[in-house]
Amino acid sequence: MENKIGNVISKINSSENSSFNSYKINNLISINENSNVNEKELYKSSISLSYQTLNQLRKEFIIKQYKLNSELVDQSKEKHNQSMEFLDFLIKNNKERVMEILNSLNTTIRATDLFTLRSRTIILMDATGSMYYLIESCKLVIEKMFDRIKTILKDNEKNAEFEIQLAVYRNYNVTCDLILEHSPWESEPDNLRMFLRNIETKGGISEEAIEIGLNHANYEYDIFPISQVILIGDAPSNSKNQSIERRKEYKGEKYWKESKYKDVIDYKNELKLLKSKNVPVNTFYLDAWAKKNFEEIAKGTDGECFSLKTKNNFNDEILTDTVCKNILKNIGKVSNIDGEKLVNDYESKYGRSYNN
Repeated sequence: MENKIGNVISKINSSENSSFNSYKINNLISINENSNVNEKELYKSSISLSYQTLNQLRKEFIIKQYKLNSELVDQSKEKHNQSMEFLDFLIKNNKERVMEILNSLNTTIRATDLFTLRSRTIILMDATGSMYYLIESCKLVIEKMFDRIKTILKDNEKNAEFEIQLAVYRNYNVTCDLILEHSPWESEPDNLRMFLRNIETKGGISEEAIEIGLNHANYEYDIFPISQVILIGDAPSNSKNQSIERRKEYKGEKYWKESKYKDVIDYKNELKLLKSKNVPVNTFYLDAWAKKNFEEIAKGTDGECFSLKTKNNFNDEILTDTVCKNILKNIGKVSNIDGEKLVNDYESKYGRSYNN
């Protein structure tokens, strides 16, 4: 990566035209593919990025990546120690502890509970190039989210059921199987973590294919009702005209006509359908550029809109708090218990990482 950055800087410095022209942008995008520099920021820039600026971005990325990797290693170590402990119980024929661990790892929904009300949340995330840190953070904190939600419910002596599905969207410059990917519905974190391990950030144009994600939410509701959608991203949705043009420009209309997305999807129509089903979309934006559209999406479904930017920028604790408090509030609504009390108890126990 360092050699690639150096080569690009050398070419840029030797360019006769000092303006931030398309040649420089195209070469800088090649950096983005390997170092996850925010492509949108490159386009917004009106001056040439110096070596010092790029080097600083690279250093910040490496620091974040090292922190995430270290925490993932710690999680893996903890899982390894638990596995070794389980093996020791087997060897010593400690049936009580063996059964206790097996029961905790193999909880299932009882047949009598299949049609009882439960909170079902789709967490819909932008997985284009600029969202690398969000996806990596989610890999890290998904188990923490489940643990915290269950702890608050247990502290309140509530047995409310909840399920989560993770879904990621991209844009029309990726293949039809990658424009949207989603996990199964889960009430435990393990399979969601496995799903995230295979997710890579890629693609992206400018506005992104949020309309595909909202369409998926409507599809899931028609199979079995969902309670809410949590939308997290840094760019607004494609308009209907943008979807039409980008389908033609990338892959071609014939390609999309032969896929599951044969019809052009309009996010505004999807919002109307979700509202008719009483499914709120609670939106969280990481860039001010997305604010207006995310407010429209939330308002159109009776949801709420918040910024995930703080003075200390985005971090995995903000992501954890955002999802946990939103789901606890929804559990309260669906299960007819005091969701606000659950949220207040959460903040008392774990603190507040942001002021929304």
